[in-house]
Amino acid sequence: MRQGRRVVPHHIGSAGGSKTRPYSLSGVAGACFLTGLLTCLLACAKPRPGDQDATPALPVIVTVANNGYLDADVFAVAPGVRYHLGFVPSAAKANFLVPPTALYNGDLRLFVIRVGGRNYYTSTLQMPSGGHAFLDLESQPSLSTFTTIDPDPSS
Repeated sequence: MRQGRRVVPHHIGSAGGSKTRPYSLSGVAGACFLTGLLTCLLACAKPRPGDQDATPALPVIVTVANNGYLDADVFAVAPGVRYHLGFVPSAAKANFLVPPTALYNGDLRLFVIRVGGRNYYTSTLQMPSGGHAFLDLESQPSLSTFTTIDPDPSS
């Protein structure tokens, strides 16, 4: 009969002959490591050209005609935030760009601080990206109008 040689495994990193592996990726620690690695890879991945939205949101143009107030300071308002658009002196007209971040689900609402008068909130308009709105300020706030302007009058 042939007698074979007995092989005794050698464990790295343990003087006492422990049977554990120091670099094992099993169990909960391995799952956490792999989850973290996958998260890092996905976060660093570059988007493909088809993944991005083809049309970025465009700012909305607001034209304000101040027909009766001494002066007016105009703001776009969203829940909890006011965006200062600009100042319109009496008997003047001004154009303002409203950033897409100032729209709340596509809704545009303006707040006007009048010098020597009461503050005024407009009604809410649903605005498309790149749309145009017109605010006509009159002496009495009830006579003021806030409307959208159709970019293509032929349709």
